[in-house]
Order: sequence, then structure tokens, then C-alpha cells
Amino acid sequence: MAGSLEYEKLTAFFLDLPAGARTRLSAALHSESGAEIPYRTIILEPLMAAQRALGELPQTLRAEELLLAPLDPFVLPIDVKTKTTGLIGHTFRERLPKWLATDGAPDIVRELDEQLARTADKAAQDTAIDQAQDKLSRHLEEALAAANGDKARNRLVGRIGGNNAGADLEDTAVILKRRFVLAKFAAETSGPISGATGPNMDETLKTLKTRLDPIAAKHPELLPFALVLVRKKLPTPQTFARLAAVACETTDAARILETPFVCILDLALAEAEREQIRAKAVSSSADRGQILQAVRGFGAATRALGTEVDLLSDGHHAKRLAGLKREIADSVRADLQDLSPRVRRLVRPRAQERNFEQHEIDRLVADLDLLLIARSYAEEIAMNALSSRIFSEVRELLDTGTPPLIERLRAADESAKPALKSRLSSIVTVSAKIFGSEYASLMSKAVEVASQPAQQRSA
Repeated sequence: MAGSLEYEKLTAFFLDLPAGARTRLSAALHSESGAEIPYRTIILEPLMAAQRALGELPQTLRAEELLLAPLDPFVLPIDVKTKTTGLIGHTFRERLPKWLATDGAPDIVRELDEQLARTADKAAQDTAIDQAQDKLSRHLEEALAAANGDKARNRLVGRIGGNNAGADLEDTAVILKRRFVLAKFAAETSGPISGATGPNMDETLKTLKTRLDPIAAKHPELLPFALVLVRKKLPTPQTFARLAAVACETTDAARILETPFVCILDLALAEAEREQIRAKAVSSSADRGQILQAVRGFGAATRALGTEVDLLSDGHHAKRLAGLKREIADSVRADLQDLSPRVRRLVRPRAQERNFEQHEIDRLVADLDLLLIARSYAEEIAMNALSSRIFSEVRELLDTGTPPLIERLRAADESAKPALKSRLSSIVTVSAKIFGSEYASLMSKAVEVASQPAQQRSA
């Protein structure tokens, strides 16, 4: 009925009714005896449309969005270059609803939309959505099977766009077809997995592997998706990489490659790639917290692969990892190369040089945090030589440049002291990153003493 002249007239009529009348009519139609009201289905659909338009009912999700809800746990937060089975591209997921409603499966979307509009019963709506998802799963499988060549596949997904749209659509069909299996597995692994760190970690991972074995045996195509759900529950990338070694009872990547659990290595690499792309995207932005988080995340993901698995030096995973290291090193290098000159300007100011503004100090402190992360993960982000050299330069500048400034403060007249004290306060903040909070506290006390008038210092 939706879209017909009668539907539009009834909707307009209900829009003009007082709010109380609409509420009473809706309550009657949804009551136990409401099913016996003549023309109930004809009345209910435009009434609910009017109530939604007036904000009296919550706006429901579009039918195409409800169809795709099972995909959401597997959607990437940002797009990456490399397609990894088990992960759905961000842009693909954003474009998929429109494609379904126009080219992909418009009849299925339209039928579900009409069914949802005819009823407000939650159980009936859930049944309609399940049935529509079954239809969509079969439809996508048939469409993908028919598009058995590159040209045909490109025509099928051309309106969605992106290099990985065909592979993402295959993953979509798998998720929809096996959504109940995945939902059951997700329920069994709900909440953080206890014991996934510490001395009992391997025992916990062995137990986890026993949950994964039935999926690997009965539905091997679902294993990557189950592992994506597992990764969300594990505390660190290292624990996830360790799962591959425990599941295969070896750290030898050559042997892991022969098992279904090789997809753990693929997913771990995908995690590293996401962090590398995120670091590159925010490297020149003012939000330093984002790049710190991204570089730390990349270092942790890369270290996990390097310590928990013996990757083949000429293997696919090792080569891809080396490429990611080079790319993130380029992003980090640009932010670290001018650190020493900035610290030098802070501790060895030229005559009449202005003090640093607060935003400059904040940026300097954030970049020192980045330097410390680069030193901690020097091998993982290919920054061994550069991070060590810059750290040594910064430490020497602070060590040798601060005492002369304190002496200048001690000897300065009262009019010059505020500017010097402000600069030294900034140096204390910076020094806390390099030498620690205890050293910074002692320096802060020295600055306070030096800033006092001579007679007070003598007393």
C-alpha cells in the first residue's frame, strides 16, 4: 500500500489528528483485540508513518541497514589497501545499502520495507528480517556464481566501487549465510577472555582453540570471522599472535602456513596495516594523541609477529611486514627530525628571543612521547639509529643547557626574572619526559630557589 494515493491520504489525515487521538488509535490497533478491527493493516501502516514523521515513534532503521546488521562486527574502522578475509572494508559497508536498494537486491529490500511498515510487533519484525536475510544470502551467492569472470565481477560490483568490492561482497554472503553460527560463537566468547595474560596464557589459548576447532572442521570459511571476534576479546596483539603458535603447536611459520590458522597471521598483519595507515593520515595533524596511539599500536602488532612466530625471511608475511615498517618509519621520521633544533631553541635562546607559547610546548612534549615510543619499538618501526641519535642529542641539550639558564635566573634583575622563570618551567616539563618526574621535581625546586631575591636565598 505504501506509495499509493489511499496511503498518502490516510497519512495526511492522521497528521491532522490531535496527538491524543493518534495515541488512542495506535493503542487500540496494537491491543490483543486489535487484530479484529476491520481494515487494521490498511489503517496501521499510514498511522505509524504519521507518528514517525511527528516524532511520536522512534525512527526505524532502513530495511537495507537491518539486512546488513550482521556485518557490523567485521567492518574495518578505516580502509586499507590489502584485502583480508574476515574483514569488511569501511567504504564498501557505507556504500552497500544504497547498492542493495538500487542494483543489488531492490525487490528484497522493498518487500522487507513493506513488511516492517505493516507491523509494530517486534517478534514479527525479527522474523521478517531473518527471512529477508536468508533471501539476500541466496541472491548474493547466485549473483557471485554467475559473475565467474573478472569483467562480470567488475560489472556486478561496479556501482559499489573500490578495489576489494568483489571480495568484500563474497564475505558479505558468507556472513549472512552463517550469521547464526557466528552469533552463537560470539555469545560463547562474550566478554574479555580471562586468563589470556600471565603464566596461564597458553592454557587459556588451548581452551580457546577447542572452541575454534569445530568451526575450522565444519565451516572452514567461517574461521577468519570467528578469529576477528576472538581478537576483540583478547587484550593484546601478542596474545593473538601467540594463539597461532598454540593452536598449531609450533612457532615455525612454514608449518603454520599449512594449517587453517594461518589466517591469524593475515589478521595480525591487517591490524598492523591499519595502524600504519592511521599514523600516516594523522602525522601532520594537530591531534598528537592519534599518532601516538597509532605508532604504539603498530609497534605492538609488529612485535607480536616478530616474537611469537618465526616468520620466513623470504615469505609473504615477512615481506609485507618489512614494507609496512618502511612506510611507518617515513611518517614518524618527519615528526622527529626537527626535535633537536626545537629543544636547542628552548634551552639556548638567542638574545631577545621570545618564550615558547603553550601550544608549542604541548607539541614538543607530544613529540618527545613519540620519540620514546620510537625508541621502545625501534626495531619494529625501523628507527634504531635515528631514534637513538635524537634521544642522545635531546638529553645532552637539556643536561648542558639548563644549568646556565638557572644561573642566569639567579643573577637576573627582578624585571627579567618572569620570562626566564617561564622558560625554565617549560624546560622542567620537557625534562620530565627524558629524565623522569623525580629529576623534574628537583629541577623545579632549583628554579624556585634561583628566582628568589638574593637576601631570601642567603637566609
